[in-house]
Amino acid sequence: KCTITDYTFYEFQGDKEIGYFQVSLNKIGLNATNLRDITANMEFYDHESGQPVKVKGFATFADIDICQGLEILSGTDQIYVDENCRLYKDPSRNLFTAPWEEGLNGSVVDDANREYWVQAYYDSYNFSYKFYSARENFEMSADGMGRSVNGESKCVWAEGYTGSVYDYDIVNTAQGVLWQGWQGLYYGRLGRVSIAPLSKTVSDSDETDALKNTLSATDETFIYKLYHYVPSEASAFYYESYQVYDDLHADLSIDASSLKVELDDGTDVTGRFQTAVTGQRVTFTARQDALAAESFYNNNYCFRIGVSVKETEHLNQSRQQGRYTVKNTAHVQFSRTLGQGSPDTESADSNEVETTLAFPYISIVKKDVNTQEILKDAEFTLYEYHAQTGTYQTFGTLIPYAEANQAYLSPRLNITSENQGRFKLKETKPPKGYIGGWEKEITLTAENIQKPNLEFTVTNEPDVLPRGEITIVKKIKEADIIWAHGNPVFLFQVKGRDTRGNIHTYEDMITFDKNNYTKDSHGYALCEITISNIPVGTYDVTEKKVLRYRLAEVTSPSTNVSVLNNGADSSREASYAKATLTVSTPKATIVFRNEKTRFDGYSHTDTVKNTITFA
Repeated sequence: KCTITDYTFYEFQGDKEIGYFQVSLNKIGLNATNLRDITANMEFYDHESGQPVKVKGFATFADIDICQGLEILSGTDQIYVDENCRLYKDPSRNLFTAPWEEGLNGSVVDDANREYWVQAYYDSYNFSYKFYSARENFEMSADGMGRSVNGESKCVWAEGYTGSVYDYDIVNTAQGVLWQGWQGLYYGRLGRVSIAPLSKTVSDSDETDALKNTLSATDETFIYKLYHYVPSEASAFYYESYQVYDDLHADLSIDASSLKVELDDGTDVTGRFQTAVTGQRVTFTARQDALAAESFYNNNYCFRIGVSVKETEHLNQSRQQGRYTVKNTAHVQFSRTLGQGSPDTESADSNEVETTLAFPYISIVKKDVNTQEILKDAEFTLYEYHAQTGTYQTFGTLIPYAEANQAYLSPRLNITSENQGRFKLKETKPPKGYIGGWEKEITLTAENIQKPNLEFTVTNEPDVLPRGEITIVKKIKEADIIWAHGNPVFLFQVKGRDTRGNIHTYEDMITFDKNNYTKDSHGYALCEITISNIPVGTYDVTEKKVLRYRLAEVTSPSTNVSVLNNGADSSREASYAKATLTVSTPKATIVFRNEKTRFDGYSHTDTVKNTITFA
């Protein structure tokens, strides 16, 4: 952000002039007309967050001529000028001004003329400077007739202003001077530049420019990228040699065909370098004709090296341990001769990058679904996927039980491009007395193999489901019982599905006689039956219609019973209650209260219970 913080108008005959300045859109600089002593402050911000950032850089001001001046106001590390500099330096300030003679003869100083440069190095959040455009303060012979013409605008206008400020440029002074002064940053650099930092990243199929990456397969190729900026240099400081090299780990296989050099825009400039692989060292050496060309400089180079992991003893040992890691650092160096003597060499090391290859194993805990008891005598088999056939292998690897872990532990998994990290787990034999059949397909990715093992818990149901029971209580008024009519008899049906979906039906009856019932304080006679050995599941409990009684009310003290019909509809057999038997609540009690509706006539009750036994 460039802010104009101060400026000064010219005055003519005691009146302030009118002037203006312009800020360029395509470069950093100021264009002032009839205005002088402009102060500018440049501040640096992060583009994404908008937060201030500290920048280490340089600012070059060129073409300081025609009585112009430049003052560096903010703090600097160093200020450079050319050894043949034509500028005047204020002894007490960082103020540089051009000599008056440069303007008298109307000469134009080329921007590339280093004798009129000032270069400041800084490491700061801002950089501020003051631009002096003093040409208009002086009187000069501008009309060729010996008249002294003041360049200030009102004097020029009195001589007949044409309406165009460009008619009064330094190269066309017949009417006077309404000079437009320009000052801004220049791309050139005076001093030689020390070596820039070398940065390194690693990329694979799903990770780009990372400092740490994880391979998703043993044979996955990954790319080292070395980034190095070669700054703009004066020809006197061109390099005599330049080389980027990388000593790679012995476990890594180097793809010589992958060696490549690119610019930021993707331009392939590998031709500027000689690439070589000698043992485990990869080198990119700049060619002499490239070093001698201006185009070599002021570029950010990206050096690419493709590698993969070789099958080595180190890799096998790491596989047993579950994790393989390789680290790497690259290097850059250049040399140049400055004056007399031997070449001056500078070098830099890159940051370290780390590549990891994980070899996870599978852990399966086998439990009884009801009791959560650990089961040991199952059999699990691991099958590996084959990409070429699109199927899993026919014969897999048995997964043994590890007593110390109380789990079934697989061997370390080797993930390759052929198996694509895909495996199938299958329970090929359930524990004795249990139902099996569990299987699962898994795909290992860079995310889930960060863990040393993949844990699964597999439960089994027993061959025989746990059993429960339903108790049915019949409740009738004792005073309503007329034994001459026969013993009161009530018929019930329990029907439903167990947890595996199998249907079960049970029927039983309650018969009151003079010796098998109890009484409560309200005068009710109570008699009950219990239907046992019912597999856990959900069951409807129905009371069938009888001759002299109707259902009046259904209640239950059990939390695992819901009453569906409370006796409101006694015209048909109905499912009056639903009981859910589980391992934790294997019992249920349901109370049916009946009212006697027929007292006339004669009848007798006689019942027979048939029992069928299955061998």
